[in-house]
Amino acid sequence: MLKKIVFLVFLIVVYGYLALISGETRARTLSSSSTNKVPIKDIVQEIKGSLKESLAQYRKGHQQRAKNIVSGAYFDLFEGKGLEALLATKSSRAKIELESIFARIISLMRTGTHQDQIEPEIQRLITRLGEATKLLEKRESNPWTT
Repeated sequence: MLKKIVFLVFLIVVYGYLALISGETRARTLSSSSTNKVPIKDIVQEIKGSLKESLAQYRKGHQQRAKNIVSGAYFDLFEGKGLEALLATKSSRAKIELESIFARIISLMRTGTHQDQIEPEIQRLITRLGEATKLLEKRESNPWTT
């Protein structure tokens, strides 16, 4: 089980690094263009809503559906809408931490872990997404500065 989690985190980190290399230019364009700005708050709100829906589905016993919602929040929203690449240009540590939390939640759901262990992870991800939003919107010092 631990080997699977470590391997999943490893894959996400490697994939994230490759996405960083290929997406860095795209992220700079998105963040510097006034007409193509990434709607950070909107994306984060959508992710938070997905995470809450996922937890509700998990509580109802819909383990696979809940896991798919979290996966969709990661691949379609965090990564797909450019938030991951934009965050990587500001703090690779923040990006990696968020990816790791996503991976942990998915792994916990896949193994049928009790919701009491999943809820704190979802709350931690929501909190970190809020911190990432502030980091991306303000160019002040932050806990994830690389």
